[in-house]
Amino acid sequence: MVKQEHILIKKYFEDHSFIESSIASFNRFIDVELQKTIDEIGDIVPTILPTDVQEFTIKFNKIWIEKPQITEADGSKRNIYPIESRLRKLTYAAPIYLEVSVYIEGVQRESFVSQIGKIPIMLRSKYCHLNKMTEDELIEHGEDPTDPGGYFIINGNERVIITVEDLFPNKVFFQHSKVGPSKYTAKIFSQRGPYSIPHAIEQMKDGIFYLSFTKFKRIPLIAVIKALGMTKDQDIMDENL
Repeated sequence: MVKQEHILIKKYFEDHSFIESSIASFNRFIDVELQKTIDEIGDIVPTILPTDVQEFTIKFNKIWIEKPQITEADGSKRNIYPIESRLRKLTYAAPIYLEVSVYIEGVQRESFVSQIGKIPIMLRSKYCHLNKMTEDELIEHGEDPTDPGGYFIINGNERVIITVEDLFPNKVFFQHSKVGPSKYTAKIFSQRGPYSIPHAIEQMKDGIFYLSFTKFKRIPLIAVIKALGMTKDQDIMDENL
């Protein structure tokens, strides 16, 4: 008898590709995470200014990419498709553009768009030329219609990003163990922007809670809380409640 979960998994993959999550992750990176990274940089204020300028600020505004292009030896630009990238040992990549504004004394004096680099494009993502092509169109462009994509072409070679399972950031996970020095453990990956630091809170057999992070192992949790400014025991109890 086939187990129910096996039926559900089989039904899911009848309607969804195995690499669908990888393509969705890449699309989100381009649509959301690139702009978030630029926003986190903030304003750039030079430390050395001309004598007649009191305030000079550079602001990074909108960032976006186009579909993969190639610049030929004569300077002309045109679209490039995966089959050409494979045959010519090229990287299937798209240009990245950034809008930059210059403010002097709080007034915008200049705004321009600059190409700041290129980024490899995942095949079959929304920024790939193959996206939403019909079977006949894929064959016309030298592609296998059954190829699900989800990989990159770097210098003509097909490359994939290995998916690694990890804990969800900024969410606490509790673990109970009958063996080892700690009976209860709470783990969290504290993440802000590109930085992610694992933390672990353990209750040892003596009943005391300890905190571990980076190179610091099993520091009494109450000592850390007091070092952060909450020095009264009653305040710590009220915060926990």
